[in-house]
Amino acid sequence: MAQRPAPPDETITYQFEMDREAWREWTDNVPRSTPIHDRLRTLIELDTAVALETFDVARCRLVDMKADRITEKARQGQNAIRKREKPEQAVEKLAGIEEIAGSLSLGIEADE
Repeated sequence: MAQRPAPPDETITYQFEMDREAWREWTDNVPRSTPIHDRLRTLIELDTAVALETFDVARCRLVDMKADRITEKARQGQNAIRKREKPEQAVEKLAGIEEIAGSLSLGIEADE
């Protein structure tokens, strides 16, 4: 989702510190095709949607984000296999997919 840059007087710059390992773990789950600032904006929008009780919007964004994580983990696993890493390393990289997919229920029922 491309966003237009806001005028400088309508933007905010914010810096923070966090644990390096937690940051690396998080960024490892962000697809390389998604700029970090776009993912952070999505998280802020998701949090705002939840706070404003627009549950359907929040749910859709959460599912979309989880789908991105599944895609990224699959890519990492494929790369491990292509680089001829040990099978255990590829499996380790793929291990989170089942957990993420299992958390997708969120009460969303498929249309019949």
